[in-house]
Amino acid sequence: FLAFNTESPSSFNHNSTLKVLQWNVERNYRSELIISTLKSLNPDIAIIQEIDINCKRSSSKNHFKEIAEELGWKGGFVCEFFELESNMRKERDQGGGVHGNAIFTKHEITFRVLDHKYHPMDWEKDGEKLREPRKGKRYSLVAEVKTPAGPPILCYCVHLEVFCGIIGRISQFSDILLDSASNIKTHPYQLIFGDLNTIGHSIVRLSPKYCQDRYRFLSLGTTEPEWWNTNLFGWHTEDGEINLKLRS
Repeated sequence: FLAFNTESPSSFNHNSTLKVLQWNVERNYRSELIISTLKSLNPDIAIIQEIDINCKRSSSKNHFKEIAEELGWKGGFVCEFFELESNMRKERDQGGGVHGNAIFTKHEITFRVLDHKYHPMDWEKDGEKLREPRKGKRYSLVAEVKTPAGPPILCYCVHLEVFCGIIGRISQFSDILLDSASNIKTHPYQLIFGDLNTIGHSIVRLSPKYCQDRYRFLSLGTTEPEWWNTNLFGWHTEDGEINLKLRS
């Protein structure tokens, strides 16, 4: 982790606002534009996916460190994948470093990593089929941020698998919801941000690479985000212990 000294008063200010940014920066291909945009937006908390460190495809730079230093932020980074350098990769996808997700803030922050129980894609086994040999798996980064605006905020940085289907992503997201619920009494203020890769609709339904389960057809007539809203977020704890909308 990178740490920078910032003052973090604990008193509550009813007039305070908190600006939070969610962004998948796609391997820092446009790093200068990313930095200038972050400076322009100036969020209190930035939750960012797909950060490269020392990968040839993004100029072999430590983009996590660069963002933290340029913005004067504290930050935590979780490595999901060691991007293996290989002749089978296109130049635009060349590895040689690591790839993962981060949370940055101006305020006091602590981190932990959430290890998912379910992994719909075995990257170490099947990554070569996509010409992206890599070692690792999906993780979510969790942080407690203490701001002047009030009680500590529990933040989740999530990047769900794209090469699966609705079932795989819902299974991964269930780990987030379980962790969130187990901390709700101590941390009633929570942010679950990230790239959920909810693309299983429209013409993508025809792709066995991106839609690998029965919901490629069972969700006809709705987009995947709409399906999530109805069948996952539309079920609440007071409706029962088991979400009956996920039975099909």
